[in-house]
Formats: sequence, structure tokens, C-alpha cells
Amino acid sequence: MRTAHRSGEMGKVFKGMATLALGTGAARLIGIAAIPILTRLYTPADYGVLSVYVALVASIAPVLTLRYVLAIPLPRSDATAMNLMALSAAICAVAASIVFTSLWAFGDTLLSWMSMEKLSVWWWLIALGGLFVALYEALTLWATRRRAYKDIAQTKVTQSVMGESVKIGLGLLAMKPVGLLLGHIVEQSGGITSLIVRFRTDLRRLAKRISLGRMRVAARTYRGFPAYRLPSQFLLVFSTQAPAMFSAALYGAAATGQLGLALMALAIPANLIGQSVGQAFYGEIARFGKGSEQRIKQLSISVQLRLFALGLPVTLALVFLGRPVFGLMFGHEWKEAGLYASILAPYVLLQLTSAPLMQVMNVYNAQGRFLLINILRTAGLLGVYFACKALALDEVHFVSLLGGFLFAFYLLVTWFIIHLISKRARLASLAADQA
Repeated sequence: MRTAHRSGEMGKVFKGMATLALGTGAARLIGIAAIPILTRLYTPADYGVLSVYVALVASIAPVLTLRYVLAIPLPRSDATAMNLMALSAAICAVAASIVFTSLWAFGDTLLSWMSMEKLSVWWWLIALGGLFVALYEALTLWATRRRAYKDIAQTKVTQSVMGESVKIGLGLLAMKPVGLLLGHIVEQSGGITSLIVRFRTDLRRLAKRISLGRMRVAARTYRGFPAYRLPSQFLLVFSTQAPAMFSAALYGAAATGQLGLALMALAIPANLIGQSVGQAFYGEIARFGKGSEQRIKQLSISVQLRLFALGLPVTLALVFLGRPVFGLMFGHEWKEAGLYASILAPYVLLQLTSAPLMQVMNVYNAQGRFLLINILRTAGLLGVYFACKALALDEVHFVSLLGGFLFAFYLLVTWFIIHLISKRARLASLAADQA
């Protein structure tokens, strides 16, 4: 009976993963179909501006909620979860105002360092984009709590259709590069209204349970998230976006556009599968409760094996066919992006398989370990940047060093988290035997 129960749980997890993957997959297919059009409307320099914009928005968004949103699926009580939502919204409003003011005062200096003077006139879109991304994340985590994977999937498709339409439409009107920037905002946050409508009953029913006292209790209970997960998440996002920012500082907008397209193409399988699986995986293991270490281990290993099997064929195709495929699909001026994609593809496979494992850190409340992982990653990327700057290495050497370091990093992270899960499962088994 226990085996059948666990099999049923895993079936629900994979059903949720499949729903998210289908929705995200449809959205990504729309995005893929649009890329050959966009690369003929926009230049590599335009894509360089987009890459830096995406990097800045992605770095700002986690800070706006102090990462309290990540705790929304965890409480047993809906009232506590709703107070976490309210707490996150209040913090977001204050933090967004601070970011807006800071960019107004110092944005030109920051963008000049990255040779992004073309982005200076659109500095306010950086703050706006970060705010919308943070709000959408909070709503999707409430949807995750409700296991409303279908609703999340539908917003992904809507976002993709609307975002790519904005990019193409404004590109045809020669509104460059702002068409890419506005399209990205829609692509990342276009589902906010639909999710509010979907969960309006929850919001109305639980709004009366919100109070400053309950928000303070929730803040204390989950204080590990701002204390450890916030710096961890910031370093994670910063290190994810650092290649584009470092490339802009070292080689300018056109080279960054080539790298940006390569990273965008490589992100397709990671976003299609890794994020969807990770979200559903987190939604399920958050419900397991104490004493479920063995179940978490079994599910983690099963997810790892499936992701590796799914990702390996794509990785091999990119390694051997990256440059000609990019030239054929996106135009001859994008062949350099294909070379970069073939160099970076192996690390993306390990990034894909390790993405769901990161969610285990939340359930185990291992925020200190998560922080250490991201400190090491950030330090390594800074090492790559300073080595390339000191030795005056060209773009290909920069990408090669980047790919080699990240491959080794994700291999180490995968081993570490699997070891942590196995250790906890072993200790739980020994405790059960002694009892």
C-alpha cells in the first residue's frame, strides 16, 4: 500500500510537471518561431542592449520581495501564506521606489561602464520590468501552492504570444531597441491580470485575515529567506546574467548580442523543462512534511535521470551543429552565436538537471548552504572576467573559459545536493530503525 501511495504521489508530480512543461513548451515554441524574424529586424547591437536590460531586470527583481515570496507554498495555513503575500507586496512597493530613485540618480554611470549608452534613455523600464517580474512571481507561487499548474501554463502561452507580437510589431515600425525591451516586459509578466482574476476568490476570502501582527509573525518565522535566500538569489541571478554584463564591459554591444542570442537559444530547453519541473517538484515536496526524506530522495533521483535523458540529445545537437544551424535559422551574421552555443551547451545540460534540486534547499531550510554555492559561483565568474581583462583575451576565449567553469560548477553542485539528500535520508532511516 505504501509503495502504491508513493507511486501515486510521483504520478501527480509528473502530471504537474507535464502540464507546466506543455504550457511552457508551447510558449517557447512561439518564441523560437519568432527568433528568425526578430534577428532580421534587429541587429546584434540591439540584442546586446536587450541582453544587458534582461540582466539588470533579473538582478533587481529578487531584491524587491526580499525572497519572502518563496515561502508562500510552505505554510499549512492559507492565512499565513496570504500574510506572506501581503508582506511581499508591501516590501516590493517600498523597494521598487528605492530602485527607481537609484537608477534615476546613478543609472548613467552604471550603463556607461557596460557601454550601454543606448539604454540610458530607457532607464525607467529597468525598474518597471523588475517590479512586474516580482509581482508575477508572487502570483505564480500562490498558484503553485494551489497546484494550479494549468493556470500557470496558460499564462506562459499568453505571455509569449503577446511579447513576441510586441517585439515584431515595434521592430517593423523601426522602434529599436525599445521594441525588444517592451516585448520582454510583456513576455515576463503578461499573466499578472489573469492570475489575479483566477485567484480573486482566495484574495477576497483571505484579505480579512491580513494584519500587521500576522505579517510580523510570518516575517519572523521565515526570516531565513531574506537573511540567506535573498543574498543567495541575488548572487544566483547576478551570476546567471553576469556573462552578458561582463561581455558588454569587455567587448561592446555587438559581441554581447551574439552571446545573448546564444544564451537565449540555450535557455530554451532549460526554461522549457527545468523551470517547469522545478516548480512542480517544489510544489510537491513542500507538501511531504517531516519524515519524508526517503521520498524526497527517490523523487529527486527519478527527476534527475529523466531530465538527463531529455536534455542529452539537444546538447549533442548543439555541440556538433550549432554554427551552421544558427547561420541557417537566424541569418549569416549570427554564425558567431552558433559557435558560442556549441561551446556552452555541455554546461547547460548540467544546469537543466540541477535546477529542480535547488528547490530542496528551501524545504530543508538549508539557506546557508545555498548562499555558499552562489558565492562560489559568483567568485568563479569574477575570476573569468578579470582573467580575460588582464590577459586581453578575445571573445572566443572568454566564452570557452566561461563554459568550462560553469560545467565544473554544476557538476559539483549536483553531487553536493544529491549527497545532502542521501545523507538526510540515511539519518532518517537510522532514526526510524532505532525507534
